[in-house]
Amino acid sequence: MKKFIKEVHRRSLWQVTGIYLAASWIALQVVQTLTTSAGLPDWTPGMALVLLVLGMPITLGTAFVQEGMPGNERKVDDSGPQSTKAEHDDRDIGLNEGSSGRTGTGRKLSFLTWRNVVFGGIGAFALLGFSLVAYFLLWSTGLGPQGSLVAQGVIEEGDMIVLAEFDDLTGERLGDVTTDAIRVDLQESTVITVASPSYVRSVLRRMGRPETDILTSQIARELAQREGMKAIVTGEVSSVGSGYLLTAALVAAESGDVIRAFRVSVSSQDDLLGGIDKLSQDIREKAGESLGSIKQGAPLAEATTTSLEALRLLARADELRNSGQPAEAVPLLERALELDQDFAMAWRMLAVLLRNTGVDQERAIMAASRAFELRHRLTDREAAQAEAYYRYTVEGDLSAAVSVYQRLLDRHPDDGTALNNIGVMLQTQRRFSQAVPYLQRAAARPSPSLSNFAMLIQALWGSGNLESAWAALEGLEGLGTDVGLLHRHQLLAASGRWEDAIEIARQELEARPTLTPQVTTRSLIASYSLALGQYSEALDLLSDARRIAFSFEAPGLYLHTAGKLRLALAALHEDPATRQQTLEAVLEGVEASDFNLSRRESRGVLGAVVMAGGLETAREAFEHWLEAVPVTRQGAQYRMHEAELRIFEALANGDRERAASLFSELHEEISACEAFCVWAEERGRIEDELGNIEAALDMYQGHLSAGGFVPESTVWTPMVLERLADLSLGRADTVTARSHLERLVITYEAGNGPFPAYASRARASLASLN
Repeated sequence: MKKFIKEVHRRSLWQVTGIYLAASWIALQVVQTLTTSAGLPDWTPGMALVLLVLGMPITLGTAFVQEGMPGNERKVDDSGPQSTKAEHDDRDIGLNEGSSGRTGTGRKLSFLTWRNVVFGGIGAFALLGFSLVAYFLLWSTGLGPQGSLVAQGVIEEGDMIVLAEFDDLTGERLGDVTTDAIRVDLQESTVITVASPSYVRSVLRRMGRPETDILTSQIARELAQREGMKAIVTGEVSSVGSGYLLTAALVAAESGDVIRAFRVSVSSQDDLLGGIDKLSQDIREKAGESLGSIKQGAPLAEATTTSLEALRLLARADELRNSGQPAEAVPLLERALELDQDFAMAWRMLAVLLRNTGVDQERAIMAASRAFELRHRLTDREAAQAEAYYRYTVEGDLSAAVSVYQRLLDRHPDDGTALNNIGVMLQTQRRFSQAVPYLQRAAARPSPSLSNFAMLIQALWGSGNLESAWAALEGLEGLGTDVGLLHRHQLLAASGRWEDAIEIARQELEARPTLTPQVTTRSLIASYSLALGQYSEALDLLSDARRIAFSFEAPGLYLHTAGKLRLALAALHEDPATRQQTLEAVLEGVEASDFNLSRRESRGVLGAVVMAGGLETAREAFEHWLEAVPVTRQGAQYRMHEAELRIFEALANGDRERAASLFSELHEEISACEAFCVWAEERGRIEDELGNIEAALDMYQGHLSAGGFVPESTVWTPMVLERLADLSLGRADTVTARSHLERLVITYEAGNGPFPAYASRARASLASLN
């Protein structure tokens, strides 16, 4: 043994071993990095390790035979004839320079040279490279079992597939969690599109099945066949000892044949998300997505949460949101965040729901900020959506948000969120015609959402294209949701079918018992009632809306819906003393923070307060908002509210010329006019009083074409009709004047409150014309 150890030291084997291991570690790190960054197959590091392990004994054997490192010479006594003889003998037996004749195996080990080691290493990694080239060639051309489904023509890029519910064979409720986690990752795919839950529910309804049906593999196949899809994904989770086995299969929808099966085993529940990530990656790779694209995304556990229960709560919240129950989804998200405070997906969804429901806007801003901070824990798509949402809702930077969404569309041209939200942002500037193409693309996707159709309807309506808006409504109602009732009664109102609109709106109240529709829809029914001259009925509805909102501690929701409409009524149809009483009643229990001018519905609230005699209240609310909201979060909302406040301050001070100038600035630079302008009726009245008859006529006609797009507009209609009749008579246009006067009589004669007086004056004018 001592002799052996001495030989090891003499021949530098420890040094060679250390250098080889260090070089091997560096090589493996390089291969691992390339596997991740360049999208090499997962077996690449393993194959490299095998080659390095095989190379180690060869390298050590060479070191032993060659007595050390390359370039070392055998240390022998160079004096005397014995040395010369030895060297002569070396040459006779053909050993390479530096070899030893004492082994007695010279001819047998002549291949163990450093030159051969170098060439062998090159050859080994050439073999690795050849294997990679062969793999990618087979994958991209569709040859053999390694071929991708796109290359084989089984599916086409962008095809929709149905994700069936994974069967749970563990008894631990892991099937639904696995399904939801795989859906998150598959949604990142650039090759396949996963049918959204809302789309699946709509198809189930058309199939005559309950929406709540579990999407088994059999039902998924039926659904895919009905919709012309080529494949579904099925799978199951089972227990294997203390670990789990995840299996999945791509199944042909028509034949039921398994196109490709996948399996991943994990040692514990803590490793489950990692296993799901691997399973999803295999499915995406087999479908035809490049590994480089797949591996750019964050691991599933980093992009979601390490808490399976939190993930389960998020999935349930998403179901409620997609079924039109956003308020019910909020508590589930709050519970998910109690389990994982860094669950970025939950923060992002919470921000959206809180903002849309209008319940707690400060909490919504905080949630959006938190999602932005944690965007590194989101998938690439979700991270872009979180950033854009933050830029828009928190910083108020509309152009920055649109830029983020545009970059997302460059990578994912059919991303529904980006298309929808660009449309929404353009609508906030009343650029309806520009918004329509984005929203049409969103609604034309294989799996559109409720929001896609809802926003498209509003954009088409706002651009004056009612016929197309009705067609879009059919698409929304095809999803089988009660939300379609809201847009149906709004379009009926836009078409002047007020009684039908009230009937459908009452159906919505019965179908949607949650807070927001109960308050908002009552306000809309009140608006429709005013269009029929039903003043008392409108007041009762507005009182009910107030009672409901305050019972849920949501004074801001009341103020921006029913309260705003009640103030408009007071401003136009009540004497100053009664108007002041109404203002105090509306604002009772409303704090300055409840004005929350960051809300989407806040447009017009400052003007309504000023018109009702609350100039100082409006100023205080605006100043409070400026103090509470950093400059970086004011953005476009600030410009809108500042312009509105300046206009109505000018009117309160009797400066109509300044008000007209500010209105012109508002409509040209901040809120574009398309089918109609915001505050068209008030601007018309100002132009009318200044003697600008043509401008007044344009604004008045614009008000009539709005058709109830803004709920407060019906408050103005009798005044607008009366002035249009007078202006028409002044231009000797008795035909047009008679039409307006007859409409006043027909609409308001049987009404109550201040409206019959308009009908009486109109009847007297008609009598004078006869």
